[in-house]
Amino acid sequence: GAVTVSVEAVLDGTAAELARQAGADALVIDMKGDSGALGWKSGEAIARNVRANNQTENVNETLAQFLKETELYTVARLSCFKDGLVGADSGCVLRDSGGNRWKDSGGALWSTPENNAVRSYLARAAAELAAMGFDEVLLDNCGWPGGADGASVNGDPARDLERRTETVGKLLAETAQTLEPYDTVLAIRCSAETAAGQDGLTGLTPALLEQYADRLWIDGGTAGAKTGSVSVVTELSESRTEPQAILP
Repeated sequence: GAVTVSVEAVLDGTAAELARQAGADALVIDMKGDSGALGWKSGEAIARNVRANNQTENVNETLAQFLKETELYTVARLSCFKDGLVGADSGCVLRDSGGNRWKDSGGALWSTPENNAVRSYLARAAAELAAMGFDEVLLDNCGWPGGADGASVNGDPARDLERRTETVGKLLAETAQTLEPYDTVLAIRCSAETAAGQDGLTGLTPALLEQYADRLWIDGGTAGAKTGSVSVVTELSESRTEPQAILP
């Protein structure tokens, strides 16, 4: 199983012990949180402009050394469009059907998937993490909001779904291309409804997931999902046979 830790836990040397306590053999490190803050210093202009970079001295070198030495399987979680920093930029924010800044049910801002620069930022950020030495990059929130939140952002839930799928496909294609030089697994987190094609609001479809995801991390179970999929749980259980993970 896998457990999520902060970058700080890696920097202060407690990450491996946290994994041991949870009975996990894999670490998910929250490298780009929902706030938009990064766990490393990115070379991307957007990261600098919104002051998203981690300010710890030699953070990239410390992380790369940890990734090189650890025996744990390492996953970099990348919250894509749920991003309080890039989403605070008026040119990048996700808006509702009335043109107002949209916030999800938790009060969080999202950036819009339709912004080409935002998509490129995310794709190149994934490549930076792969180059650092992560075994896997996990794209979270990598489309429009889904479920009840998705219905509220849309105004009309049936609007523009084909265009959304095309737009999310551009992100995944660009990310897959930037990861080509690296032996890094590209994973996508989604709901069980999205994986089954029952929530089209996100722009993610079973066809896109099949084409681009080496692995799925699924909230609400993995029944019928592609081989190797991870079930996102609140607590690791020895009685479950499929891979499990605790995610934020």
